Amino acid sequence: MFAAIIISCKKDCDFVPVSATIVKFYRIVNNNEVQRSIDSIYLYPMVLPDSILYNWTRNVNTIRLPLSPMTDSTDFVVHFNETVDTIRVFYQRQLYFVSDECGFSMSFKLDSLKHSYNRIDSIKIKQPNILPVNEEHIRLYF
Repeated sequence: MFAAIIISCKKDCDFVPVSATIVKFYRIVNNNEVQRSIDSIYLYPMVLPDSILYNWTRNVNTIRLPLSPMTDSTDFVVHFNETVDTIRVFYQRQLYFVSDECGFSMSFKLDSLKHSYNRIDSIKIKQPNILPVNEEHIRLYF
């Protein structure tokens, strides 16, 4: 009976898995990187066009791109006002055990990036490890 009480008293899982890559927007001014805001952005994963992540959101300087735990890359379509670009994020996935209460989660490590060149000038990885910290992972330049 005592064992049943102890087992039933286990705390619930408070672990929050992280699978979103944080992207910040920049431009180069006098050889310096300056963070900038985008007037309006519409963004969705290419394979799920009905899963809108940003619906003409205004004055955005940071976005979160959710990575798929099922594949080693995720493609996104992004509209900057009337200009459309695509971004492909390549990464490694690693399944790991969190706890008995929480089970397993997936960690991600960014490998490389590809993009179209309509409005985006360049893109680079700043921090490849996607950790449960609110940290910048990718810099996107216009």
